[in-house]
Amino acid sequence: MIELDKILPGISAEEYCKSAGTKLEDYEIRGLQIYGRFNDIREIFLKRVPENTEAVIGYRVYSSNLSSESLVVGTALIRKEKSVSRE
Repeated sequence: MIELDKILPGISAEEYCKSAGTKLEDYEIRGLQIYGRFNDIREIFLKRVPENTEAVIGYRVYSSNLSSESLVVGTALIRKEKSVSRE
C-alpha cells in the first residue's frame, strides 16, 4: 500500500517530476476513481492504488450532505521500467 506522504493533492504531474528530478515520460499515468461510503473511502482508495505507484497526485474527495457516499479521485504516477538494450 502506498505511503500517505506520497499522496499529493495540490501538485501537478509536471511539478512532481520537477521536484523528483524526473520526466513525465518516465511514468505510466493511471486515473483512479473510487465511489463508496465516506467512512471507508480512504482505506478503499489506498488499497486500489496500483502496486509500484511512486505518487498519487490530484487527490480529491467529493462528498455531499445529502448522501453518505463519496467519490475519491486521483492520478497514480507509476514509474516505467527501464528497458535493457541488448547489443
